[in-house]
Amino acid sequence: MKKSEKRRKYDYGIHGWWVILFCGLCYYVNAGTVSDGMNVTIPAFVEAKGWDYATLLSYSTIAGIIGIAVAFAAARVIIKKGAKFVLVLSCFIAGLAYIAYGYSQSMVMYLISICIGSSFANVYCVQGTGPVIVNWFPRTRGFVMGIVGAFMPLASATYLYLLTGLIKAFGMEAGIAATGVLTIILGVVCLITIKNTPEERGLSPDNMPVTDEEAARFRAEQDYVSPWTLGRLVKERSVWFTGIAYGLLLLCTTSVISQLVPRLTTDRGLEQSQALLMFSAASICGILSSVVWGWVDQKLGSKKASFIMIIWFMASLAVSLIRGGPVLLWISIVLIGGDLGGPITFMVSMTTKIFGRLDFSAAYSVISPLCTLMASLGFVFTALFVTIFPNLFGQMYGGTYAGLIGVCVIAFILVALIDDKRYLGRGF
Repeated sequence: MKKSEKRRKYDYGIHGWWVILFCGLCYYVNAGTVSDGMNVTIPAFVEAKGWDYATLLSYSTIAGIIGIAVAFAAARVIIKKGAKFVLVLSCFIAGLAYIAYGYSQSMVMYLISICIGSSFANVYCVQGTGPVIVNWFPRTRGFVMGIVGAFMPLASATYLYLLTGLIKAFGMEAGIAATGVLTIILGVVCLITIKNTPEERGLSPDNMPVTDEEAARFRAEQDYVSPWTLGRLVKERSVWFTGIAYGLLLLCTTSVISQLVPRLTTDRGLEQSQALLMFSAASICGILSSVVWGWVDQKLGSKKASFIMIIWFMASLAVSLIRGGPVLLWISIVLIGGDLGGPITFMVSMTTKIFGRLDFSAAYSVISPLCTLMASLGFVFTALFVTIFPNLFGQMYGGTYAGLIGVCVIAFILVALIDDKRYLGRGF
């Protein structure tokens, strides 16, 4: 490919780059409110209200389970109404819920608000942005998802400082509620500036030149109705292999990242401040790795890129099990940072590879909730293995990491079973 053609390939124009930035902001706000922010909000509620820490933490697990049903319903609405409709609506609902969350006066109010808030935050982040990205960037989806996915580790590295600053400036209740206002603003921005497809803005997918024949086909596709019904999708093995494989990888990511600080303080004897520093370092590595995984996906394809990522993941877990000095510990942190960003990128890209641009939303309506279901088991997996295999390899989390290596092996096999050469959809 000539240099001019390469430049043209990634020349998305102002509207294309704005879509990428907006989707990245959705990932950022979601990661901050649903997961990273809990490191600040739960202790704040415990201190201010005297509520039980373990109980509040268990409410997040309940919210995750409820979110699966909400995600499935939202994905079906996207097929009927389009992704933008669901994006705007879910931002408004999540925003109002997080405002109520900040002003929770009882544990019942806390539970209801966190269930609604986190459920719809995951909807605008995962279910909402996926179809928009595929519609706008079907050819370069891997590269784009790498950039968008980088906003999640960016949130891990910065959101806690933002939330802490809001609480210091406005107090605990108003500071936490302010995150809900930010989410509503995100919905307003989407309503005003985002289109479901580039054709609605008079542009072409990937901002690439199109022939008159292709332009006519794009116009005809506006009324396309996917033949992939729910009943047909659940009978397709590629749907199950894709959803479970990348869901298992997200399970691994959830298990490792959510317990990284406790593992470093418990198994490595670090001070809390040192562990937080390493957590931030892993997050920064995750920003870079997300972009790199997107580039690898674009160059090698989703399947080969997934194999490389899974091998990397197993290596990071194995190195983390080895007791050594500071150098080896930092190597393990860098490797763990490299685990971030890949699973969601490859899930979106693989779904598009198999089902195409036009049938993506239909297939994603099953694959995404299935992936979310598997990922939600990360907390249960960690608790189970810590209980059954305590102090394996002389480490509290040794059994968990050994078990996660086994999960990676299963994911590797499932990815191998995905027939990405068997094209089932329409569009790019």
